[in-house]
Amino acid sequence: MRLKVVLLVALVAALCAADAGAALEPTRLYFGVDQPVTLRVVGSVEGDRTIALIEGGTGRVLGERAVTLADDGIVDLSAMFGDVLGGVGRRQVLYAQEMVGGEAAGAPVVIEPMLTPRVAMDGRTAAIVAAFNSGDREAMETLRGMSEEQMGTLAGQVVWREPAVRVCAGFRVYSDRFVEIETSLGVMTIAMRPDAAPNTCFEIRGLVGGGFYTGVPFHRIVPADRYGRPFVVQAGDPGGTGDGTPGFSIDFEPSGLGHDFGVVSMARELDDPNSNGSQFFIGLSREGCARLDGRFVAFGEVVGGVDVLNAIAAVPVGLRDPEDAGSAMDRPLDPPMIVGARLVEATPITARPARVTREEAAGVER
Repeated sequence: MRLKVVLLVALVAALCAADAGAALEPTRLYFGVDQPVTLRVVGSVEGDRTIALIEGGTGRVLGERAVTLADDGIVDLSAMFGDVLGGVGRRQVLYAQEMVGGEAAGAPVVIEPMLTPRVAMDGRTAAIVAAFNSGDREAMETLRGMSEEQMGTLAGQVVWREPAVRVCAGFRVYSDRFVEIETSLGVMTIAMRPDAAPNTCFEIRGLVGGGFYTGVPFHRIVPADRYGRPFVVQAGDPGGTGDGTPGFSIDFEPSGLGHDFGVVSMARELDDPNSNGSQFFIGLSREGCARLDGRFVAFGEVVGGVDVLNAIAAVPVGLRDPEDAGSAMDRPLDPPMIVGARLVEATPITARPARVTREEAAGVER
């Protein structure tokens, strides 16, 4: 119980690390390449105000400039950081963080380059297309001779097709937000990682903001895989069968965020990397989830509510299909429910709470 209090105090302290009146607000969502990237600086605060441009994932500060406001309270990041936005900013996600008196203030602004996407294919389709396009009869015969199991293994692989030309058309710019998930067992807080999977994060924000996850169950709980390694808990299908979608799919992204305890990732059809929709899972260990790296899109991290994640993972399960003794033992007998999910202001990027750990989970009392 003491650890819970310490974590809560740390989270509140991070939220209040600087003057709550400071904030950066993008003037619009999309900015074309070479256009001014404008933010509105709001709030009345004391102290020198600067903006730091920070590299997503590493936290490296790429530059910091004093805020010089126009009469309408607008600053132009492209004028302040033209060298950065025209260089590394056209390749990866950056954060604009306001600083007041040397301390980070308010939620950062995500600056996401709009890049020509790489296209993911399942390994089976990629092999067939490659053999057909090259006229390689031997390769075609090899594919025809594969067993169903071999074909399934091949289909589970992800193969990338690079665009002929990869360009940055501009930037998608928005205020960073955490996702707060209220469940029947308590509240979890998820920090999004647009630096790892920008399009996935943006689509999930839309689902959360639109109320999609209201009344949705955790329909799959796998406390341990067949080797006894803690695995995952899964939710995101309103019907609770594991087959539901939001009516659209999110293309696969090459996330560099490794699957571990508390890492949130997209569930999908095993033979279609581009079938990501609304379903997500949360990892319960690195040992059980390392094999998912590169095969599923990790997009967030649980930074609060480790006791809730623990409680969900401990819910008793039964057969997925009660009439099939050979079906997976992963269907919760009394499914925990997502009461609702909402977007809340993120902490400053320099004061971000760490992802929860298994060690914390083991020491937390409910």
